[in-house]
Amino acid sequence: MTAIVLVGAGASAYTLLPNRPGPIAEAADVAASATTVSPAPSTSTESTSLSAIDAPGTYTFAAAKAYCAALDRTLPTRVESLSFATPGPFFWTSTPYATTGTARKAWAVSGSISRGVAQSARHHARCTRSATPTVTDFRIAAGQVTDPETGLTWQRGFAPAAVAASAATSYCAKLTLGGRSWRLPTVRELATTVDETRTVPAVDTKTFPGTPRSGWFWAAPESGRRWMLTYLDGSTDSGRARTGHVRCVS
Repeated sequence: MTAIVLVGAGASAYTLLPNRPGPIAEAADVAASATTVSPAPSTSTESTSLSAIDAPGTYTFAAAKAYCAALDRTLPTRVESLSFATPGPFFWTSTPYATTGTARKAWAVSGSISRGVAQSARHHARCTRSATPTVTDFRIAAGQVTDPETGLTWQRGFAPAAVAASAATSYCAKLTLGGRSWRLPTVRELATTVDETRTVPAVDTKTFPGTPRSGWFWAAPESGRRWMLTYLDGSTDSGRARTGHVRCVS
């Protein structure tokens, strides 16, 4: 598992879902934007609930990375951010958005919502110390995909038709694949299946063949909201569709 090293008195390791697969290579743009970071890092405040340093104000993507670098820290990855983010304003992640367009994007997260936004936009920055994730291969057998990093086993396929939210929960509860007990994944768990180096679909199609290039997949309800993920690009949100696909986890 990937761990973020907490800062401050009494800090201890906070275990997060790993970033899988790793972010795509990006151009070196931190140095060019370092002078735009304001105010000085010394004025940062530490979030005791998240044990991370929240920068004051808002920043472009490059400026947010430079701000954290000045503190000898980094922005968290998209999956890390989904693991501990709370609802509120959008925070930058370190994960670039896989796009072939001219407008460069990166992922920003608000609670369980994640979106690819222009790197020139201004969002908040949260600085952490992240261990380098150890990426290992998925194990595929008998219609199941096991992720050694998370310990989760996934249904390699998905429900044969898009269904309503209530039917999604029932489908997983009744699934008997491999003699396992199955359930609807949380949105953070579902995000670990996204291949952030791809879009349309944003998934390794050799590992998860036939995954729809668009549409939404259901995740488990949280805080009274029905969460969803689309493999169009890996975005997560709630209430975006009345029906969705289902991929169960064990």
